[in-house]
Amino acid sequence: MLVLFRFSLALFCLLLVALPARSEEREARGAAGLKPAKTAETRFAASSAPADAVSQLGAIIQALQEKYSIVGLSAVAVKDNSVLWHTNFGLADISRNVPVSDRTKYRIASISKTVASTALMQLWEKGKFKLDDDISKYLGWRIVNPAFPEAPITFRQLLTHTSSLTDNTNYDRFLKLTYDGADRAPDIRELLHVDGAYYNNGANFTTNAPGAAYRYCNLAFGVVGTLVEKISGERFDSYCSRHIFKPLVMTASFNVAHLPDINDLAVLYSPEQNEFKPQFDNFGGIKPENRVGPGYRPGQNALVFGPQGGLRVSGLDLAKFMAQFMDCESARSKRVLKRSTIELMLQEHWTNGGNASDYLGRGLGFHRTRNFIPGELWIGHTGTAYGLRSSMFFQPESSNGVILITNGSHAGDREREFYPFQREMHEVIVEFLKSRP
Repeated sequence: MLVLFRFSLALFCLLLVALPARSEEREARGAAGLKPAKTAETRFAASSAPADAVSQLGAIIQALQEKYSIVGLSAVAVKDNSVLWHTNFGLADISRNVPVSDRTKYRIASISKTVASTALMQLWEKGKFKLDDDISKYLGWRIVNPAFPEAPITFRQLLTHTSSLTDNTNYDRFLKLTYDGADRAPDIRELLHVDGAYYNNGANFTTNAPGAAYRYCNLAFGVVGTLVEKISGERFDSYCSRHIFKPLVMTASFNVAHLPDINDLAVLYSPEQNEFKPQFDNFGGIKPENRVGPGYRPGQNALVFGPQGGLRVSGLDLAKFMAQFMDCESARSKRVLKRSTIELMLQEHWTNGGNASDYLGRGLGFHRTRNFIPGELWIGHTGTAYGLRSSMFFQPESSNGVILITNGSHAGDREREFYPFQREMHEVIVEFLKSRP
């Protein structure tokens, strides 16, 4: 098996190197000043993987980084109770020539939803609510789809994107007001209650009844975060720090001002013509002020903290969180959820019956897919925002897991929920994992 793996890796690497980079990709790399080979770090568990296999894997990942003009990259491969291999390439900050390292934190976009789901399910474990309860009871005000006023919106529906809430320009405007206002942000009730100032005739509800159809929705996780606050009495960022990050020894936060070293934060880039332009988290090494002061009331509007996509975390620390959902010893020793709760979250609660989404189905806060490796079930989440592309997927039965995070690239067109570089990197990393006993 290992001989076959080495041969296939070497062959694949030769094929990749032989592929000519597109002229605009070469120009973009030159304009950005990227030197991936000089900023690469590769680590592995010395007792677990032979150096030549690791070297071949690293060469393939670097070739793919060059092929897709990836600005900066962190990749992590987990097997059983350890990180078997991880690597970093490229730059976290182009203008300051800061390389990606083990400490580099990214705003990981929608993978953040898995953490928000975990926070809510911790409260479920404590008996604070039932999954099919009407969330209006816990928000303290009535939230209904105006086309179906008698149909309750439930916790389960929020976590499976079947609540009938939807994102649109009305949501975008409200989100900007939220970010700009911080601790003076409008109450989320103003967007979703019939008497709210930004309700706009129920613009953020679909024409489907709650529970009847799938519609991926960031706003729904703003409500999830707000419910965490209402039920716990804590700010969403503080709750996650106390009940998830600290127990797992993760340096992570939903509040960028709480990061210990702003120089560890990756700038997010989008390609424009022949260069990469910064889109988000471009602080230039200057730590921002805490936008959320004592004026913020828990339960007001957790979109301030970005439960839908605002978590900053490194690849290695995200692996600690992922291990909670894998059947491995490291997760058993540091539990933030009971095993039975994890099993419930990973079960299929919504099944794709021909929906435009190509995911097999949805757990509670997690995607279920067979699109990464044909015929194999992988569970996790992707993230896409401001040029960042991220993915975190695992197989609970085999205890194999893969994390990929990039802060800018010529990613190509997404097909069946994944970008080409994600598929190609995932496939070779999984082959490496499967070659290990």
